[in-house]
Amino acid sequence: MGLYQGMNEIVLDGSILLLAFAALLVLMMLLLTKLKLHAFLALLFVTILLGLISGLNPPDIINYTIDGAGKALGYVAFIVLFATIIGEILNKTGSAFVISNSIKRLVGSSRGVLAIALAGFLVAVPVFCNDTAFVMLAPIAQSLILGGGFAGGTVMIALAAGVLTSFNLIFPAGPLYAATTFGADVGKVLSLGLIVSVPVFAVGMVWAYRYCNRLEISRKTSPTEEEAKQQHQHLPSIASSYAPIIIPLGLILLRSLFDGILPQGSITRTLFDLVGHPIIALLMGIIIALAFASRKNSADTLNEWVVDGVKRASPILVTVGAGGALGKILEVTGMGTYIGRLVLGYGIPSILVPFIVAAALKTAQGSSTVTMITAPSIIYPILPSLGLSPVVATMVVCAGAMVCTNVNDSFFWVVTGFADMDTKTGFKALTALSIIQGVVAFVLVAVIGTYFA
Repeated sequence: MGLYQGMNEIVLDGSILLLAFAALLVLMMLLLTKLKLHAFLALLFVTILLGLISGLNPPDIINYTIDGAGKALGYVAFIVLFATIIGEILNKTGSAFVISNSIKRLVGSSRGVLAIALAGFLVAVPVFCNDTAFVMLAPIAQSLILGGGFAGGTVMIALAAGVLTSFNLIFPAGPLYAATTFGADVGKVLSLGLIVSVPVFAVGMVWAYRYCNRLEISRKTSPTEEEAKQQHQHLPSIASSYAPIIIPLGLILLRSLFDGILPQGSITRTLFDLVGHPIIALLMGIIIALAFASRKNSADTLNEWVVDGVKRASPILVTVGAGGALGKILEVTGMGTYIGRLVLGYGIPSILVPFIVAAALKTAQGSSTVTMITAPSIIYPILPSLGLSPVVATMVVCAGAMVCTNVNDSFFWVVTGFADMDTKTGFKALTALSIIQGVVAFVLVAVIGTYFA
């Protein structure tokens, strides 16, 4: 019995299907956390089971799976690939260390904690991964603890705060998936993310300074900044380090700005419609990064870095495809309509729905990326009923995906491992930080998001 067979059957079938979907989500969490199954396989398994339970014919399930995965990957694949390649080049050339050191010189050695946090904020977006961004900068953070007289808890949580903020809130990192699913204006998503990220970052810094400086963390021997630099024989210039990040983001913002100012068909508008498109802008970022790197590295080396970037993007891409397949099955079963009526019937404020869904998924299975792929697939069918703009829905999901980093999230163990924190201290410092930042981000989006709708 399907959801489309009549009003009397919608309630019965909808309730059963909703319970089945809830059970399948629990199953997915178990597959991810207990069996350590890759998110791609877990999502695909749940997608096929949901299709069978809903009464769809097996051939239709396969066709919908292929269709959903293909549509999800079409645009996202380019963005993820280009961003990870840029991040790989920045990592291999030592640009991450250059960015960190330049910020330290700008703010002063006495503000080393702020410097490392800002470096994490900048590096996490092109690197496209919380864990990688933190690990890249951890040696510098540890050198601040060892030689700079800074409290270990303050330094490491400040770095974590910077990484969490930009990865979750600034396009094309976390917001990419939800923005693509909801069809949100990329320029507005980027603008809103940048605005919201400033106070969210500030709250994280306050938490690091005011609370985490009291945490007892041992200062074990770790690489110093100079030792970390030695792996790069020739560090790049400041300009070549920042250019692959700043230029693409600037072009995307200018495209959005000119869209509302310049007349359609004008030469300048046409030019920025091209170069300011995220795919073209990030492609230019790759070209810029390769051009600078080619001065001191061979063509074979550069090609190896590009291949490494593609390899690192592959797990993300297959997960995105599986998330798109799940979204398609949810769409064709009509369950989204049922969930929308149910939610509205309980009187839950519309803007809370995507936040609760994302926060619950993040808390249960740990991965922000999986959350930002899966939650929009659940929310998209009911978005018209919620009355939220795609831009606001995107950023609310991203805020929810920040919440409650805990033991099922690899980032939790990366941070606590480098900081030499025990699990209890990790909960007090990092888990609390993620909850505070996620809630603050949600409140800010709810308050100012309507101006970007």
